Formats: sequence, C-alpha cells, structure tokens
Amino acid sequence: MAFSVGQGGSFNGKDSVVTASGPDIATGPGSSFTVSAWVSLSSTHAFATAVSQDASVNSGFYLQYSVVDQRWAFSRVASDSSDPASSRALSIGRPVLNRWTHLVGVYDAAAKRLSLYVDGRLEGEAVDATPYASGGDFVIGRAQYGGRPADWFPGRIKEVEVFGRALSASDVLRL
Repeated sequence: MAFSVGQGGSFNGKDSVVTASGPDIATGPGSSFTVSAWVSLSSTHAFATAVSQDASVNSGFYLQYSVVDQRWAFSRVASDSSDPASSRALSIGRPVLNRWTHLVGVYDAAAKRLSLYVDGRLEGEAVDATPYASGGDFVIGRAQYGGRPADWFPGRIKEVEVFGRALSASDVLRL
C-alpha cells in the first residue's frame, strides 16, 4: 500500500490543513509503516506537525518539528489518552528555516523502533513498545493532542507519501 500527495501547499500555522477521510496507515500493534514528506518550516516557536493520523484523543504518529527538543522528530505517544508518555526519534541538527528538507519516519513493528531520516540520512532512533491503532483521518498540516487539533504547521509541505511497511535505508534514499 502506498499513498501519495505530490502538489503540496502552504500552511499558515493556525488553521490550514489537508485531511483524507479514514485511516491511510495501520499504526496498531504488529503494523510497520513509513511516512515521508518534503517540508519547509517558517517558524520554530511551537510544535509543528507536517503529517499525522488522528485517533480518538491523540495522533497515532507525528512527523514534526519538536519545539522542546528544537529538532525534527518522528514521534509517537504511548496511548490514546490524556497526557501520555512519548517516544521521539530526533534529528542531529536544528531545522534551517525556509529550506526544503526531506523527512522520513519509519516505524518497524518487529524491532519496536522509530527511525527518522533527514535528507536521506538516518539521524535518530527511539524505542516505541506500545503502538496503538489510530483509525481516524490522515492529516497534513497539524496533529491531534488531548482530543483537539494541535501543532499547526507554519510553512510548506509537498510530496507526502505513506507506505504500509518499514522502508529500508536504501529504500529511503530512492524516495
């Protein structure tokens, strides 16, 4: 399974979003997946999620800028409940504003591992032993946290792709 949105668009960091009805990626136990996007971030003043998939309370994953870490991140939270613990695979360096950057987040269910690739290079990994299924909308331009839209993306996003498997490092280089 693969899903792709090529054209892209500009996001104002307040209320602009693109949604696809229903889940596009299986995120529950035993499900590996990969999400990829080209992003150009215009502000680092808050969390900014380029791609996510809604559940009841929180997104099932977040391909984002983490203001807490001041890095790109591929993140998941431990449960679809209030104030869960999180796991983040983080980039080595800080984002450069208004520069196109290729982000790829890979979840390998067998290894229980999140991996973040930045411009084709593996930059961070983290353990995620408690995946849950997020059966809501696939979202470009924001996340969901605490049952509400959150982490609105300021900047541009294009060429979003998702795969129902964990891509290898060589697969990521070919994207």
